[in-house]
Amino acid sequence: MESEDERDWLELKRLGGVAHGSRCFKDAAEYYRQSIEALESNVHHYPLLDTPELRTDKAKLHANRAASLMMLMQISEAQRECQCSIELDATYARAYLRLGRIQVLLGDTAHAQANLDTAKQLMQGNNGEFSSSDHADLASLAKMEATIKKLTNLQGEIKWYVDCGDFKQALVHTESALGLAPSCRKLQVQKVRILLHQKEFDQIIQFCNAIVEKQQASHGKLSTPEGRGGNNSRSLKEKTVAKITIVGIDLGLLWATTLHYQNNVEEAVGLLNALETVAPCSSNVIQLKRQWQEMKQLKHNGNERFKRGEYQEAVRFYSEAGQIDPQHQEFCAVIYCNRAAAQMGLERYHTAILDCNEALQRKPQYPRALLRRARCHVALKMFHEAVKDFDRYLREQPNDLPTEATAEVRRERNEAKAAIAKAREEARQREAAKKRAEREQRQRRSNRWEESSWSDSRYYDNFRRGGSSSSSSNNNGSSYGSRYQSSGAGASSRASFMAPKTQRRTHYDVLGIEKAATSDQIKKAYRKLALVYHPDKAKTSTHADLFKEMTAAYTVLSDESARAKYDRELMYNRFGNFYEN
Repeated sequence: MESEDERDWLELKRLGGVAHGSRCFKDAAEYYRQSIEALESNVHHYPLLDTPELRTDKAKLHANRAASLMMLMQISEAQRECQCSIELDATYARAYLRLGRIQVLLGDTAHAQANLDTAKQLMQGNNGEFSSSDHADLASLAKMEATIKKLTNLQGEIKWYVDCGDFKQALVHTESALGLAPSCRKLQVQKVRILLHQKEFDQIIQFCNAIVEKQQASHGKLSTPEGRGGNNSRSLKEKTVAKITIVGIDLGLLWATTLHYQNNVEEAVGLLNALETVAPCSSNVIQLKRQWQEMKQLKHNGNERFKRGEYQEAVRFYSEAGQIDPQHQEFCAVIYCNRAAAQMGLERYHTAILDCNEALQRKPQYPRALLRRARCHVALKMFHEAVKDFDRYLREQPNDLPTEATAEVRRERNEAKAAIAKAREEARQREAAKKRAEREQRQRRSNRWEESSWSDSRYYDNFRRGGSSSSSSNNNGSSYGSRYQSSGAGASSRASFMAPKTQRRTHYDVLGIEKAATSDQIKKAYRKLALVYHPDKAKTSTHADLFKEMTAAYTVLSDESARAKYDRELMYNRFGNFYEN
């Protein structure tokens, strides 16, 4: 006859099976737990009942509870139940099978495969054949072996992609692996590291919160309501410690680092304090805390030196602070911007611009760095760049910001614009003076050619007069004297040929171009003048005459052979025909 306790644990076992079959896994796990306690109480009161058969029944209860806990994703507790089952009955194949499945979820493929091999050997029995009742377990075993193989391949591919620097593909394969082993902390940490490298901070926060929420939901725990008065901080700390317990130390460190990178310092420090509570001796936790303290102290020292006007010392402290964690974009942007201010105090404006560029590269929406760069450009008289920075600074200001807040910046921008206008006017005046000097130089060169032509003419006149004198002194009128007289007449003709006619402008002067101008420049000059002096647009008769003159000049200079001939005759002061033609 069965005792009351025996009936109790058997009834609880039956209720657990019914609840599990109805997918009420939380109730099933609780029934199995009560059944185990009732069975242990029965054995405690009746030691003679502790038989191998009863231990086998207890092993099955632990294995069944592990199955319910697995469905609730309480993986660690389910793993402990399987291990208890194996300790009670090392020949219970289903306990090894379920432990292998749990280890697959945890990403422990090596131990999972070993437990599956043990389960397969136990199911074969002494004769090496499987019983008909084991077909479902064999199908599950084969499926898990395929999962292990796929997971192993994915882990190898993830490592290869990370080593190659292809983090996008590494992330894709990591997510695929997490689909097979969602409770694998190694894969969770791997995913967060890849996201951190890609600066996807929001995704990291969402991922960590999702792990915590899923775990808390599986345990059926709601957030503890905050107490009153002094209990608020204690409750918040307890919640944070619970989060760290769920995600683990490695993932918790990455979570805290991400919050710090987002400049969410208060929450990051809260996570770090929780990490200290959970793992006070962890070297990684201690190192991260020391790093944050050093960054804060160096920044503070730099600010204090800057306020006292010790700009060189401020630059030194800021430089040391920026080297601690170069991946901390938010912190480094502030450090570079502060160092730029110190460089401006030392009048190193070029270096200050480089620091502002570094700050804006890490934090594009950074008005203070933008304004400092604009003022450096003004100091270096780079007014165009300064106006661009001033305009961008004003555009990025909030719409509801009062005008008085940006009045000083608007004044500086207007001064930079005025400097640009002044520089343009000065450049225009310099260009006009340069062209005036070039025209005067061309005029002086033309005058020298004319003077040279007159000198040649006087030389030939003297030669002619010398020939005539020689001829008149010859009383016999010999043919020799006649020849000299003829020669004298020829010299007179040549002198007349070389004598300059009425002084006129050259074709080059008409078109306003240099003598060495190209055909494109000649064409461009002619078209420009034609727009003004064309007969259709002529306002006076003088304009029409000018158009004829410039057309004649263009006709000659646009023809290479005619221009070459004109240049030769211009050299010897014989260009009259070209004007007349």
